[in-house]
Amino acid sequence: MENTNLDNKEDNEDLKNLNERFSRWQMKQIDYLTFNINLIITLSLATLIYLLNSKNTTNLKTEITINISHFRIFAILLTSIVTIGVIINILRYFDFKYTKDIIKIRKKLFSEKSLTEIKKLKTNLKSNKCKTNILGILTKSLFLIMTILFLFTIWTIILDI
Repeated sequence: MENTNLDNKEDNEDLKNLNERFSRWQMKQIDYLTFNINLIITLSLATLIYLLNSKNTTNLKTEITINISHFRIFAILLTSIVTIGVIINILRYFDFKYTKDIIKIRKKLFSEKSLTEIKKLKTNLKSNKCKTNILGILTKSLFLIMTILFLFTIWTIILDI
């Protein structure tokens, strides 16, 4: 019997350790995604501003020669990338909000005694889980689109100059 309790304690400790490691890596993943979204937004804005400034400049040394139709396409693509980045940040805000709400609901479930209130909380829990799943899929998809558009635009600008 003592071995079983000892094994149980070790299992619980291993599970606690795994949960802590999972949480740390999940935070690293969230931080890394945030960094990349903001990096692409910043680079896109900087490139767009550079293109706009170089188009309006009269100094021949800094003027880049881009066909007017290409310039408009680049401006539209870069503006689209920035727009997608802003949308992703809004989606992530709601994802974090619903995730926080999930944790709050789970905490309430431990102390709640009323069966009707428990059912209501479980329904809210399912709803919020569904929302976070959808928001996660949207975020990943838009991030991939944003990254591909950014790389395509930058390489096209470089090859066009």
